[in-house]
Amino acid sequence: ATGVTEGIIAVEASKDSIESNTANVTVTSAVLKSIQVTPANPTMAKGNAVQLIAQGMYSDGSSVDISSSVAWTSSNTDIVTVTADGL
Repeated sequence: ATGVTEGIIAVEASKDSIESNTANVTVTSAVLKSIQVTPANPTMAKGNAVQLIAQGMYSDGSSVDISSSVAWTSSNTDIVTVTADGL
């Protein structure tokens, strides 16, 4: 789901006459204030991978995993590379 404008709406899913529960979705005017990468100081063996998560902190106090929508960069790609999904 993508917030288009502020408001509160109900979302449901159905298939073959089977109805889901109702999810009440609230869209706010919150703006991204900061990004927290976790784990903050990972250690890994050569050849292994660690999943990095980018958590967006918003002005309304909410936080959302925004890992797939950030640009990941490494200060030294000879030591560590990071894929588009934080791996």
